[in-house]
Amino acid sequence: MRLLLLLGAGTLGGYLAQLVRLPGGAAVGALVAAAAVSVAFGGRPVAFPRGLDFAALVLVGVSLGATISREALAGAANLIVPALLLLAVLSA
Repeated sequence: MRLLLLLGAGTLGGYLAQLVRLPGGAAVGALVAAAAVSVAFGGRPVAFPRGLDFAALVLVGVSLGATISREALAGAANLIVPALLLLAVLSA
């Protein structure tokens, strides 16, 4: 039952955040709403049915991958050196 409540809260939170054009709205809104409901109802972790978390990650990956264009990849090539420098600084 808590799982359905969390899924409903996450869906509503994601929708509302998208509606107000919050950056990363669907993900951020779902996360905040689900966290708020989880804490409000005891803060105990909820066990997801086996494979549901994997399927959700696959869907997110596919939706992000589908937005990549050749132009985006060409622009990303210019970011390799700064990204590696940032990684080195943050890892130190």
